[in-house]
Amino acid sequence: MSTPLSLIIGGNRGIGLALVKKSLSAGYVTYATTRSPSPELNATGANIIEGIDVSNPDSFDTLISSLPKLKFDIIIHNAGIALWSSDAKKAGELDSGDFENFTKEFQVNSLGPLRALNSLVKSEHLSSGSKFGTLTSRMGSITDGSGKYLGYRGSKTWLNMSMNMSSKDLLPSGISIGILHPGMIDTDMTSGFGAEVKPEESAEGLWKTMVERLNEDTSGTFWHGMTGEVLPW
Repeated sequence: MSTPLSLIIGGNRGIGLALVKKSLSAGYVTYATTRSPSPELNATGANIIEGIDVSNPDSFDTLISSLPKLKFDIIIHNAGIALWSSDAKKAGELDSGDFENFTKEFQVNSLGPLRALNSLVKSEHLSSGSKFGTLTSRMGSITDGSGKYLGYRGSKTWLNMSMNMSSKDLLPSGISIGILHPGMIDTDMTSGFGAEVKPEESAEGLWKTMVERLNEDTSGTFWHGMTGEVLPW
């Protein structure tokens, strides 16, 4: 049996870095992307592809040409941004005037994963038996919505819809898609929100969901990646 292959898109810090380490410890030949050099990522021993900006369509040509021409077993798109308003009381509210930031959040959080999926399917790095996971947020749940953070929430809602629809389109190809909320994790993005769960703990649950819960029958499910709870749209 050949050694399994994985790719973590956005693996330089936080949950992404923890996923790289988890993949390596699980025995996968692991590739990881980053926009800029990362000593922490370099230290893992993963195969690193630098200069990948998921908001730039040209980056995916670079990514595809940098990967071996083999099927990947697991690919996880982790890269994302949250551009909170400097005025916490109006963070992402309608009258905050953050429309430029809203656009940036959609470019990275919504179109980035879809561009990645499209490119990797066309290149056949994703093919029958492959699993593609994308990190989203329960903040994108319309049912659970509580206001504010319109750009971030909207970008994740659109991501959830596009991944669910893509899972149906790809069903005949045997490619499974997982839509994964990682939990409220203590990272740079959540600074000031009281998050206490460590990235390593989240990565354990996310990996278990990708390996054990995600298959062709469950493809397109919106999960709490740490617990396996199915979340409302």
